[in-house]
Amino acid sequence: MGYSCTQDADNMLGLIRHTFSNGKYSNGLVIGGRSYFYEIGREHADGHVTGTLFENIDETHARSAGHFSILSDGQITRFPRLKRNQIVSLFFKFAELKRSNPSLLNSYSHGAI
Repeated sequence: MGYSCTQDADNMLGLIRHTFSNGKYSNGLVIGGRSYFYEIGREHADGHVTGTLFENIDETHARSAGHFSILSDGQITRFPRLKRNQIVSLFFKFAELKRSNPSLLNSYSHGAI
């Protein structure tokens, strides 16, 4: 069994993963020149996604950078280390891809980078 959330929430997480991918791991990100990974939290009845972002200290150590939340409609309400302008840019890119190329947007949530 996998994690259940709405397609929009999953697609936004996929877009974040695609935009900030570290190129090594499916949940690895590079934000502001620093290396991170995330873990998904528990399932929510309304389909939103929550989780924790961790900063890699070295190859074997990490520390929590904070918690993230993406609403069921794909809106990012909290994502540590992302600046407001980056969140706005992701929102506009999400809306554009949802309208013009939903299959490409959907591919990001399936790990296709």
